[in-house]
Amino acid sequence: MTSAAEKARAAISRGDLIGAFDEGVSAIAQGDDSTAIRYSQVLALARMGDTDRAAQLFATYGLSTSQDPHEQAIGARILKDRALELPAGEARKQALATAADAYDAIYVDSGDSYPGINAASLAVLAGQAERGSRIARDLLALPQVSEPADFFMAATRAEAELLLKDADACAASLALAADFVGED
Repeated sequence: MTSAAEKARAAISRGDLIGAFDEGVSAIAQGDDSTAIRYSQVLALARMGDTDRAAQLFATYGLSTSQDPHEQAIGARILKDRALELPAGEARKQALATAADAYDAIYVDSGDSYPGINAASLAVLAGQAERGSRIARDLLALPQVSEPADFFMAATRAEAELLLKDADACAASLALAADFVGED
């Protein structure tokens, strides 16, 4: 990862989304051709709610072909954001299912729990509870999720347990996640 990408990710962690975006603009202008800086720029836009611009840059930068599942997943996140902008109803459910499919494809290809838990949650929101539960159970079988060593894996475990309606296990996993909280 480039120094600029590290600075942009640190800015995102602090909640400085404009700073992260500007770091990307500057780095790209100076010749940084990494997907990491482009991903940070698109993520900053998505988190700021500029879904259309995030989608445009995601396509322009070709992040769907990245080897990094998190960089690929920003496209699925954009689909999710667009789905959540729709009013409740069948169109929203279908859009959520499409976003779940996009996350699920990345999860199946990579085995990475981040797109997996998003696929599970969005499947449930799309009215596909059985599918969401299946994915959640699969995630809980992964060693990094069942025995988390950091905040994100503990939070993933908690979310999977919530989707499986195991409130006690979810509460215990959330307590564990709180023990891992750092500066992010």
